[in-house]
Amino acid sequence: SQLKKLYREAFRGKLKEIGFWPLQKSVWIHPFDCLAEINLLKDFFDLKEEEIRLVVAETIGSDLYFQKIFKLP
Repeated sequence: SQLKKLYREAFRGKLKEIGFWPLQKSVWIHPFDCLAEINLLKDFFDLKEEEIRLVVAETIGSDLYFQKIFKLP
């Protein structure tokens, strides 16, 4: 629906605001634990489990580009 589309766009805007960076289309990354924030946004925008998937990864490899983006050592 049009409302759901607006919610998804607003959700992506909030991801940017809290420091997420797009890895590829519809895949966003963040270097720190943010489960609480994602759950809060998911509830606020009334998004279902199948609409949002959170993957916790230990590393993204030796990707210097993202280390620089997130100002990581």
